[in-house]
Amino acid sequence: MGKHRRIIIFGNSLILGAVGASLRHCLEAEIIHLSRPLPEAQELSAMAPDVVIFDLDGPHPDSKLTLLLGQPNLLLVGVNPCSHEMLIISSRSAEARGIFDLVKVIQQ
Repeated sequence: MGKHRRIIIFGNSLILGAVGASLRHCLEAEIIHLSRPLPEAQELSAMAPDVVIFDLDGPHPDSKLTLLLGQPNLLLVGVNPCSHEMLIISSRSAEARGIFDLVKVIQQ
């Protein structure tokens, strides 16, 4: 059995809803959906996320980047449904052809 993760999904677009629903079936994880207004970095840090997923085409709150400073093991993943790419803020990038590509990045 793998590590239980807490995943926060920012935004309420259709793609993010589908990502959250798919991850529920692929991972043993707590999935938390947040929409506007987004909490400040201190509030997010208190939630102790392992992964934060957001739509690259959507709003980019500064609080996500501030989280990286206090939690260097945090994985920030931006998804772009048009180009099938994920942007991993830790400076890694990967191709995202399906939900299993996202699961693989989260489990690394």
